Amino acid sequence: MKAGWEIKTLGEVCEDFADGDWIESKEHLFEAAFAATSKRVVVKSPDYAPPLGGKPSESFAGKLLRYDVYFKR
Repeated sequence: MKAGWEIKTLGEVCEDFADGDWIESKEHLFEAAFAATSKRVVVKSPDYAPPLGGKPSESFAGKLLRYDVYFKR
């Protein structure tokens, strides 16, 4: 299954940043995702967290979570 493989890969990447460099690594993951896409990146965050990639193009907020959408122009 493709979804299982993607989650496993993400888990392996995140293990590399378990030593406390997590904030910096989130920014690097966002930059890598934005560079790799041709259309958009969607970031799921807690509602209280600051936006990861600056001001998002769109944002959808719920009671506990927020989805920030960054479009490539």
